[in-house]
Amino acid sequence: MARKPLRVVVDTNVLVSAIGFGGKPRQIWQGVVEGEVEAVTSASLLAELGGVLRKKMRYSPARVNQVMGQLAEVVEMVHPVQVVDVCRDPEDNRVLEAAVEADCDYVVTGDKDLLTLRRYKSVQILTPAEFIDRLQGLAL
Repeated sequence: MARKPLRVVVDTNVLVSAIGFGGKPRQIWQGVVEGEVEAVTSASLLAELGGVLRKKMRYSPARVNQVMGQLAEVVEMVHPVQVVDVCRDPEDNRVLEAAVEADCDYVVTGDKDLLTLRRYKSVQILTPAEFIDRLQGLAL
């Protein structure tokens, strides 16, 4: 019997790494594309990703639209109604809001502020390496 896919918010920093650099973030993204992982996002997280791709990665508007279109095909969009205010960076609260709204199992992030929480309600907060280890452990 196949296990149900893990529901995960993949934080912007991990998505940027997956798109631009590879490594464990790209492995996670591959899991999303292959259906092993259900990725969840929200409008505010997509807006943040678009801004990072334009400003830091210097992607053209056409390339940003292409990436966003590819994302839209494989991620579930949620519209959080609960407001979370536990992080000093408001953007980090948006990640938690999406995770809670979608009843996610995990947040995967490289953000130290989020990682220090380790858990928010029923959502575990892991690094990409920790998440890959968890995925591989489930596959055994």
